Amino acid sequence: MTNTATKRTARSLTAGMLGFIFGASLAYSANAATLGPELVGNGGFDTDAGWTLGYGWGISPGEAPAQGLAFHNEGGSSGLGRAPAHHIPAGATLRIVYTISGSAGSSDPRHTVRIRGASGAVFTPIMTGDGTYTFDIAAPAETWRIELVAFYDCACVADNLSVRVLTP
Repeated sequence: MTNTATKRTARSLTAGMLGFIFGASLAYSANAATLGPELVGNGGFDTDAGWTLGYGWGISPGEAPAQGLAFHNEGGSSGLGRAPAHHIPAGATLRIVYTISGSAGSSDPRHTVRIRGASGAVFTPIMTGDGTYTFDIAAPAETWRIELVAFYDCACVADNLSVRVLTP
């Protein structure tokens, strides 16, 4: 007997539509999306210039050829934030990419990115553990702050926070 769900998935992937294989989603678009300029100045944490360090956060600047990094110690649920480098139109799709490592020993290794605006804040999904995370979310009106948020008992290292407007 043939699994019809598998047949349908294979056919839809061949046709270039959304399909699912073993829990991973694959998407195809006939139009290539473009990314606007970087909205997070110094997202590689080469210096601490421009960053507001919430409780428990620190930045260890890199020296050539090494790269800088940000770190969060357990004991304070707070954000590492800064103002966007360019104006962000309300409702624009933001492509957010960041890397977390070193959280394996944390009792609560959760983290998210918060985008604050005049109409409130939007968040990426709350993630747990190490990895490089990519999300697309709609920007709130009058965005004034981009923050990487580590939960109270998350001891981790953050690197390469990038936020860019995604244009289809």
